[in-house]
Amino acid sequence: MALPDDGTHVFARADDYFFGLLHSRFHEIWSLKQGTRLETRPRHTPTTCFEAFPFPFADDLAVAEPLDNLEAELNAAKHYAHVVLREEPAPYGCSSGRESAHSSSPAKGQSRLTSAATKEERRAAIAAFAKELNELREPSSHWRFPLSLNSGFFCPRICIIMLQMFSSEIKSVHFTGIGGTAMASAAAAMLDKGFAVTGSDQNVYEPMASFLAAKKIAVMNGYDERNLSHDPDLVVIGNAISRGNPEAEFVLDYKLRYGSLPELLREFFIRGKRSLVVAGTHGKTTTASLLAWVFEHNGLNPGYLIGGIPNNFSQGARFTDSKWFIIEGDEYDTAFFDKRSKFIHYQPEVAVINNLEFDHADIFENLDAVKKTFSHFIRLIPRNGLLLGNGDDANLAPLLNVTHCPVKRFGLGADNAVHAFNIRYGPTATEFEIPSFKFHLNLVGELNVRNALAVVACAKHCGLKNHQIQSAFDTFKGIRRRMEVRGIAGGVTVIDDFGHHPTAIRETLKALRLKYPREKIRAIFEPRSNTTRRNVFQVELASSFADADAVIVSEVARLEQLAPEERLNPGKLMQDLKAAGKDAAYLPDVDAIVAHLAKTAGGGDVVVVFSNGGFGGIHEKLLARLGGR
Repeated sequence: MALPDDGTHVFARADDYFFGLLHSRFHEIWSLKQGTRLETRPRHTPTTCFEAFPFPFADDLAVAEPLDNLEAELNAAKHYAHVVLREEPAPYGCSSGRESAHSSSPAKGQSRLTSAATKEERRAAIAAFAKELNELREPSSHWRFPLSLNSGFFCPRICIIMLQMFSSEIKSVHFTGIGGTAMASAAAAMLDKGFAVTGSDQNVYEPMASFLAAKKIAVMNGYDERNLSHDPDLVVIGNAISRGNPEAEFVLDYKLRYGSLPELLREFFIRGKRSLVVAGTHGKTTTASLLAWVFEHNGLNPGYLIGGIPNNFSQGARFTDSKWFIIEGDEYDTAFFDKRSKFIHYQPEVAVINNLEFDHADIFENLDAVKKTFSHFIRLIPRNGLLLGNGDDANLAPLLNVTHCPVKRFGLGADNAVHAFNIRYGPTATEFEIPSFKFHLNLVGELNVRNALAVVACAKHCGLKNHQIQSAFDTFKGIRRRMEVRGIAGGVTVIDDFGHHPTAIRETLKALRLKYPREKIRAIFEPRSNTTRRNVFQVELASSFADADAVIVSEVARLEQLAPEERLNPGKLMQDLKAAGKDAAYLPDVDAIVAHLAKTAGGGDVVVVFSNGGFGGIHEKLLARLGGR
């Protein structure tokens, strides 16, 4: 029996819009099952999910991917405006001769979705609808709805992710790009939750190779479609993976469920917990590590995810049953299919922002773009949360002027709500005071005073006392790759540091000058990050080495991938360093650098290696060569 054209389904609110998508998808599935022709006449295809319905930040949040990317998961998204059926849809269960128990039959030409009047009835209808869809699906299909919904919708994209990705049907998870600290740690945590876990990566380096092996997680070497032949229920795609990766292409071709690591963390490990997110251009790892240790030392057993390995813990991530979750919030993008910053997913109750500078030149056009993503992050803090910001940072200052949540500023200036004074810097430790207490810290430099001050402000807000915080400070052992002494050979101290931004290099060298006031400091720098490979910091890089006596710069990584006008100019950098009185050299590789230092480094010298990568095992090679002189 033909169904007359009953007009256009236009929905003004997010839940109505998504409700309509479900309705349309049901009609399509039912029609295909019955061999009935389904005609769709798209009236308008929205460019982003924020264009599809009124949203308070629509102009500012034009960062979601096009809805076209969701076509594989929910084809009806392309046809939300106008759906015409050539045959009357049966009520739930009619295709199998059963009647739904949720409500009486709807009026002719209506499904139970459109006949449900109240919100509760609508929710119940959707649940019943999802059940029917699951019964209709082909056994080989990767398309499936869960049987329950959270109350309140955010937007179609988020709803679709939550409906498809995090259903109770997920029993196996594959991690594409499992070798990173965060991905490996999350994989192990999912294994502990009872999921079957596999992974793949081009190369898995220590310490994560041993970590994954100890967990007995199967890791395939290299990326290949065959790595997904076991048909995992969910594929978590790392943010280093791009289009063209065989596994990413297979996921898209065959409509497998997929998501990003931040999405997985939000739904399985953060939602419902008290999330403390540490963000900022610099100091995130140290601050998050120190904060996690303060909570751990005082018996709070926090879960945490940190972009380094704190020496007080055995790994960079841990997932517990505690109500507290401490996470390093990175502004880098989430995945190739989600260009929002990672920290957007972390549901901050307390957000700590240490500082704000331009970085990640491959994804941010300028400083204003970085400010914009931080402003989006700040909007997520609830009214019963707290924004803790560095009150001394000029770039951050305008972003702290918000009224939707409490704001507290910390810093060295007296006008900050939490400010440090009477600071005493030493070669192995630092002391500073706040109005109610004097703190002692076994870390050096102003950068670590600021990191510790942020921890004090956050921990006190969460209920800890000054003496509890100090007790944890007394036993904090630092973080790997943050001014980490790797060894002493031939009288030369070799230090490893993750610094790769001019500000981080400058502040680290200032701190090392406090620790080694009379020694000759030789800095080795690998321009490896997507920012320092470019010339955006051409001038700043030269000045960042002010506290070094000699500087060696290695060949710029992947220089051929950049346009000539974008590249860092090593010759100009050498010229500027020598003009500043530095002994400077530009050397092609690790072997040349090691040979150079074996000839020039003397007893008592300090060599600090700045790199955010493995740098060809330079630390071990250098120590071996110096020890054999």
